[in-house]
Amino acid sequence: MYLLFTTDVHGSIMSHDYKDNSQTTHSLSRLSTAFKQYNDHEMILIDNGDVLQGTPLTTYNNRYQETSIMAKAFNSLNYNYFNLGNHDFNYGQDVLKRYLDTNNSNCLTSNILINNKPIGEPKIYINKDNIKFGLIGVVTDYIPNWEKPENIENIQILNTLETVQKEVDELKHIVDHIIVIYHGGFERDLHTGEATEMLTGENVGYEISKIPEIDVIISGHQHRSFVEIVNDTLCLQCANNALEYMEVFYDNHQFSGKLISSSNFDIDKNFEEQFKEDETLTQTWLDTQIGTGPDMSIDDVFEAQVTKSKYTSFINQVCLDYFKADFVFSSLFNTSPGLKENISMRDLVASYPYPNTLTLIEITKDVLLQYLEQTASYFSLKDDTIVINPKFTTPKLQMYDYDMGDGLSYTIDVSEPIGHRIKNLVLPAEKDSYTMVLNNYRATGGGNFQMIKNCKKLKEDPNEVLDLLYDYILNNQPLVVNHVDNIKVVK
Repeated sequence: MYLLFTTDVHGSIMSHDYKDNSQTTHSLSRLSTAFKQYNDHEMILIDNGDVLQGTPLTTYNNRYQETSIMAKAFNSLNYNYFNLGNHDFNYGQDVLKRYLDTNNSNCLTSNILINNKPIGEPKIYINKDNIKFGLIGVVTDYIPNWEKPENIENIQILNTLETVQKEVDELKHIVDHIIVIYHGGFERDLHTGEATEMLTGENVGYEISKIPEIDVIISGHQHRSFVEIVNDTLCLQCANNALEYMEVFYDNHQFSGKLISSSNFDIDKNFEEQFKEDETLTQTWLDTQIGTGPDMSIDDVFEAQVTKSKYTSFINQVCLDYFKADFVFSSLFNTSPGLKENISMRDLVASYPYPNTLTLIEITKDVLLQYLEQTASYFSLKDDTIVINPKFTTPKLQMYDYDMGDGLSYTIDVSEPIGHRIKNLVLPAEKDSYTMVLNNYRATGGGNFQMIKNCKKLKEDPNEVLDLLYDYILNNQPLVVNHVDNIKVVK
């Protein structure tokens, strides 16, 4: 018997890159081909969440269409079960509800209640040999720390670990095996048990693995690739964007697992044909010319962090203009391409793919320094060369957790110990407190910026950053960017 799992698909239905429409080696369309090889075997197919956000195809669908394209994709592939991920809440409850309502598979997520009603529940699957498998689905309970309040209004998120324990206690006497599908990751080294991150509760996979009755844990969220035995439990996680899937084989009361790359399989043309109309609408939207401006393209994201790019200055300029704050901070994403002179929606969506909003906070100089020191910890020295601190690359690449500001200036001296790197800080004026703009993820402390979480929030704007950028470009033609080289990264 085969149990197949996907996680963190992030809208990767079609096998091409929307930045330039080049063909990719990963997609659900390739996994469609992969799954057909199991047709002569007993098989169940389960997704582990984070599907509604990630590509222009899903962005367009979430904004402008009335049906859920991801539910359509999963229905076509005959998924049996699904779990939710934290990014599935990003576009609000209407988008989430239509995904839940039109997905033909069974929702396993048992720690999410909407209007006091659970959206999913554990399921028992009985195979052809009459073996009973208990399937438990949960998502990280850290969601309120990131998500916009209106997106989780009337939603209760139960403690992940407590929910798993409760469901295990109810199932262990009536099933032969228990499998936990957890949209969250591992907070400790899989072999030594040493903490690999701040133990905030965002990831509790290691704690879940200590529950003795669990046979298999399917994890996600961190975009890692591993198959390991942790505390006598088979634990798996695969990469994001349908790069891989997890195969768990069950035979004679034994489980084994492996990861299989989607690049091994051809594109299923018939599968992609179902989305031809959606694809055409998305491509037309992406090709819309917004305006013109200076060349703000980015060839290397890290280089654009070491030396602040013109694109970052543009983002900050828009935010400062909108809020009239003292200063503003923003970050680049792992694959930010920036903007060309002829600005299209395609470039804009590729450069700002997340549905973030902006928050205006009040911050003191002391807290600002703590914040800047956290950003400065992003860098390390290796063989006298400035590189990314491994803590930001392992277990997951987090280039978006380095922020760059405007409205002030400072130097980061990477040769100094972490916590003592900020030099030559120049602020607009000496005041008791300042106003500062960040995206909603950072304003809630996301990325281990706990010092920001406690700052007073003066305004939480409902408009997505993408919309603010779009409007600014349209209304300020030709676009002029006031680029200042105000951040020095030295060794």
